[in-house]
Amino acid sequence: MLTPSDLIEALPGLSGLTLSEPKVVNWGYIATELGTDLPRDFKELSLKFSAFEVGNFLRVWIPDSGHEDAYVEGVRYELETLSYLAEDQASGGYAPYPNKGGLLPWGQSLDGDLFCWLTRDPDPSSWTVVIGGANGTWWEVEAGLLKFLVGLINGTLDTGELPPNVIVAESSVVSLVK
Repeated sequence: MLTPSDLIEALPGLSGLTLSEPKVVNWGYIATELGTDLPRDFKELSLKFSAFEVGNFLRVWIPDSGHEDAYVEGVRYELETLSYLAEDQASGGYAPYPNKGGLLPWGQSLDGDLFCWLTRDPDPSSWTVVIGGANGTWWEVEAGLLKFLVGLINGTLDTGELPPNVIVAESSVVSLVK
């Protein structure tokens, strides 16, 4: 399994956003509110960073200490959007979490793509990524969150319907999202 250090190696601009002290996130609250634990690599990433944006394209949502409710609220909002898409048969056959094997959002692109975990496995650390393209296409990537991000940045991952080299070309552009 990859670590946040692997992401920093692939994306050196991220090193300037590393928190000086690991933050304390109330994972119990988040798990209770969402009805599931979250992947270990995401939790490790969350200890070192606040929400960030890469390449003026991809936003990764990360809970902040004392603001876990805002994180949960954002995820619930996107789950509601996924519910509407599923009702309209516009979700590529995927259902939102908490449906068995449902999608649980973790980020979005500025172009309207949605990045989710596919919750098929009972172990959250085994969840893979599903992307809902702004153009209506949906596809799975056999990678966890950090493997997906590193592969997207260094070009070793099939990006499916995402614009080619969308992040590789601008990999030094990293900013905090509030």
